[in-house]
Amino acid sequence: MSWKSKAEVLFNILGCYGIDLEILGIKAICNVNKDTVAEITLATSGRYDSLIVSIQNKTNGTIATNKFIFEEYLKRLPSNNNYSKDVKRMYIWDDRGEFGWYIVEPKATKPIVDAILKYIELYN
Repeated sequence: MSWKSKAEVLFNILGCYGIDLEILGIKAICNVNKDTVAEITLATSGRYDSLIVSIQNKTNGTIATNKFIFEEYLKRLPSNNNYSKDVKRMYIWDDRGEFGWYIVEPKATKPIVDAILKYIELYN
């Protein structure tokens, strides 16, 4: 699976399909205005556990950066899985090209997408 299709799958799992994104590797670019873009990166420390949003001026570079950790925005669905209480952080994993939430799934991804959109709007 190419990086582009991997990123598309991951952004779709997160519900970011409501944002007009151009996928570049594990990053996506969203136009904020004619001079500014938002660069959204799937952050990983071995697992995809957050999104980093960097606001970039096309001429002057980085204006601001913020990390959106899934666990801080997403509520967990109740789980009958015995391991769910042992999972410290909510994350997406790659099981040989199959992407999905690892053991713990969020009730909805809208809260993190809304938070990212509000953050991007600050620079519009």
